[in-house]
Amino acid sequence: MIKFRCGDCGQKMGVPEKYAGRAVKCTKCGVGVKVPEPEPAEPPELDASELVPLDSADEPFDDYDLHDSFAEDGGQSGGMDGLDALAELGGDPSAPPVAATPAEGGGNCGKCGAPVGPQAVICVQCGNNLKLGVNVKTIAKAKATAGFAGKTMYALIGGAVVACIAGGIWGGIVIATGYEIGWIAWGIGLLVGFAVAAMAQKQDAVIGVSAACLALLGLIVGKVVILQWILSPGNMMSELGFEFDDPEVFASMYMEKMAEDRLYEPALQAQVDQVDEDEYYSDELDEQLFEAAMTYTASMPEGEKQAYIEDTGQEMVDAVMGEYSFTTLLKMSFTLWDGLWFFLAIGTAFKVGNGGWGDD
Repeated sequence: MIKFRCGDCGQKMGVPEKYAGRAVKCTKCGVGVKVPEPEPAEPPELDASELVPLDSADEPFDDYDLHDSFAEDGGQSGGMDGLDALAELGGDPSAPPVAATPAEGGGNCGKCGAPVGPQAVICVQCGNNLKLGVNVKTIAKAKATAGFAGKTMYALIGGAVVACIAGGIWGGIVIATGYEIGWIAWGIGLLVGFAVAAMAQKQDAVIGVSAACLALLGLIVGKVVILQWILSPGNMMSELGFEFDDPEVFASMYMEKMAEDRLYEPALQAQVDQVDEDEYYSDELDEQLFEAAMTYTASMPEGEKQAYIEDTGQEMVDAVMGEYSFTTLLKMSFTLWDGLWFFLAIGTAFKVGNGGWGDD
């Protein structure tokens, strides 16, 4: 028995001595390893009486054609293959192993030394790709790694799309109902977690963290949609309590516009011009201006009314945005309840992506 180690991974192996000089596959890593020659044993001392002189009539051993001898029975001799027979016939045990004879027109594998045919691409002994010089297992692992990386990238892109759509739907529900329903925000985390894990076709810590981040993205998209709606001119006016469907409310709002555009009758407009900007109108003058505005706006086209409402609302929005940035307003829109629902949504997305859902 010849005992040796794999030169690549250090795996211990043992094979019968008849495999000395051959290439075998490592039982652990599959790399081709050449079996070393056994340590030569010291020859026993011979008694002079056992020595027999060589008969001159016998054929000298040097002229013995081993190739012809093996060719007669197809390379078999007494049930042994050619290498076994050569070992039986003798030879210098300390000599280096003879390289395997390559197939006609072929060569030897550069990894394990096994013979390969002229058209061979893969060595059947060790799996080495003869053209690329890379083991097929290495190629397979590289392809698998590239496949997983590609799926992960598609999962991130797809997850981002799902998160944005889900966040937009949540914002739409808030706009339609007027209520910021928290459990829908939680559902965004659950949906994104399942979507990312399904598209990546795996669940691990990387997918879990990715799903959590994308869930946060979806939640922020929802909050942005809600804030944009809050800052819309029409909603801004409604939030401030202005009901433009009421003619009296609209007329009272339009009084200032009529004074700026000098739309009152000349006598009434002259009284308005006499009032300083930092002073209030008298009750009598205010009543006259209101009556004039009611009369004027009653005949105003609806398109003109709507344009005034939008312009006035936009002025209010501009005044708010002039004081606060959109990012600041977004931060101000967050509440403690938002923090709770966001925590549940992000945690759920991570647990689903990490593969921990249902383990408890």
